[in-house]
Amino acid sequence: LLDAVGAVVGPVLEIKRLNDRSLWAKAHDAFMDLIKGLAGPRHVKTKLAIIALAVFGSWLVLSTTIHRVGASATLEGTEQRVLVAPIDGYIETAYARAGEAVEQGELIATLDRRDLEIDRRRLASQREDLSKRHGRAIGSMERAEAAIIEAQLGKVSAQLDLVDEQLARMRITAPFDGLIVSGDLSHRLGSPVERGQVLFELAPLDSYRMTLQVHESEIGYVEKGQRGYLTLAAKPGDRLPFVVDEIIGIAEIDGGQNGFRVEAHLETATGDLRPGMRGVGKIEIDERSRLWVWGHRLYERMSLLLWSYLP
Repeated sequence: LLDAVGAVVGPVLEIKRLNDRSLWAKAHDAFMDLIKGLAGPRHVKTKLAIIALAVFGSWLVLSTTIHRVGASATLEGTEQRVLVAPIDGYIETAYARAGEAVEQGELIATLDRRDLEIDRRRLASQREDLSKRHGRAIGSMERAEAAIIEAQLGKVSAQLDLVDEQLARMRITAPFDGLIVSGDLSHRLGSPVERGQVLFELAPLDSYRMTLQVHESEIGYVEKGQRGYLTLAAKPGDRLPFVVDEIIGIAEIDGGQNGFRVEAHLETATGDLRPGMRGVGKIEIDERSRLWVWGHRLYERMSLLLWSYLP
């Protein structure tokens, strides 16, 4: 009877003993069982999988690659000129609008000149009349009156020169070869404009800079003078080299992520580039192991997560 009871109760007690052990003891026994199983002739697939993982892990640790910091990029002109209304007036004609390329000196728009031309004729008539009066005063030896008229003549001449300058500026022309990036007056003919109001913004077509929005977790690796490559959405097959010029130390929100603005210049520019094109730029930092390059972001996020939750 005791032999029968022992045969039934013994395995149950052994199972309870094994379950009551600590996690460390259970893990140690499982690991030893795995080692013993691999030492034998069985479990060929498991052995091959472990060998493959070991080789892959060694390759990750020993091989190196270039650490690159990727960021969204926008293409801009190195110089962006603003064309404004010289005086209060009205739009007369519009010959170009945003998206069109213009050449230096090309007429873009004109403002109504009629009021200024009336003022010019009035001032020209006053100057002619004063010139005649000045001549008569000098002829009659009236020096005091001649001096007064001469002062009035200088004032009218200055006003006339100002009107001539304003008339010349009523023609809005391109200061250089470039692309109009904003401004369209074709649907506003006859509407009033105020002095200093922005009419057009012009950017050159032969000189570009780019801005990158680098994530705050990667900005610590970026330095001036580093090189990289830009791929635009409009030209996914091209790699345009650039050099980092400036790091703006003010955080900005872009696409829901906190980042910093980095400015760079393109080393080569093709004729089909346009301001406002967007793409992805990658800054080359240095050469590191593949394991670090592929896993440092996960490690940093996990470290921050643990820091935020642990006491």
